[in-house]
Amino acid sequence: MSYEGYIQFLCKNGHAFDRDVYEVDAAEEKTACPVCKEPPVWCNNVDQTNGCMKADGTQWNWEDDTDHSECICGRVDLEVVTPEVICKCERCGVTHRACHTTYKIPEGKGRRIVQEGGKADGVHDEAPFGT
Repeated sequence: MSYEGYIQFLCKNGHAFDRDVYEVDAAEEKTACPVCKEPPVWCNNVDQTNGCMKADGTQWNWEDDTDHSECICGRVDLEVVTPEVICKCERCGVTHRACHTTYKIPEGKGRRIVQEGGKADGVHDEAPFGT
């Protein structure tokens, strides 16, 4: 048996990023937020071992199905706090991201990552929400 999936992360500034489950070590720098370099404070495992299906056994359609609440893979749809802002330079026409999207840490879903000394103490040493 094998396991396939990825982990959703949120850093303390609300930036979201994903990492393949086999590439994650929360104690390492590579798990830091790619936007602000802060360590993650929340994570959620998404299991894609058997694909992504709905509870009734039908295959997930990524083009039509946008609400993951019925998907058995466990992905959490994140609530946007601050939407992304894209700017275009009037002088040269180059576009750039002026502000990255930030998200609210979901309550009752996923897990908070225990921080020790400013670094993540590990994905497997997390305290569930409400504890």
